[in-house]
Amino acid sequence: LRPSADAPVLGDPNAPVTVIEVADIRCPGCKEFFDKVEPKLKTNYIEKGIAKFYFWDVIPDGESKKASTATMCAYEQGKYWEYRDDLLENEASPGAGPTFTLSTEEYITKSGELGLDADKFRECLKSDKYSDYLLKRDQQARALNVDIFPTTFVNETFRLNGDISYPAVGTLIEK
Repeated sequence: LRPSADAPVLGDPNAPVTVIEVADIRCPGCKEFFDKVEPKLKTNYIEKGIAKFYFWDVIPDGESKKASTATMCAYEQGKYWEYRDDLLENEASPGAGPTFTLSTEEYITKSGELGLDADKFRECLKSDKYSDYLLKRDQQARALNVDIFPTTFVNETFRLNGDISYPAVGTLIEK
């Protein structure tokens, strides 16, 4: 997987190590990765300029597509990570099955709460203009037989299927 130059990136885009989490934003494993692995990645690698981090959406259903579209609409206004993090902090919960379902209006309300222009956000969300982009990313991940979420790639070479432990990811970054 190769993120496009305009994909949302956390950290220095020129960092030598690339970490990609492939996941459905609504899956319990994604929430667990967010809670247990991502904070340590930020502190030990991303904030130090060693690694950059991408979230690669897969969209198994319409609700996941709506959630991923909302994050991209936030990206248009410079708040991708804040919006994504808010969804994972406040809406997602560990457990089996999809972790949250929000109405279009709830996504729009959340945008306003995060300081986004809610009218622009509404227009973006309802336009479905990210449909092809998200579908392409989903297809690229599935072409690599990614069917366990999250799956983490480090420098396109190393892959962890469903292993959401920090030591496993950290070991691959250190290679």
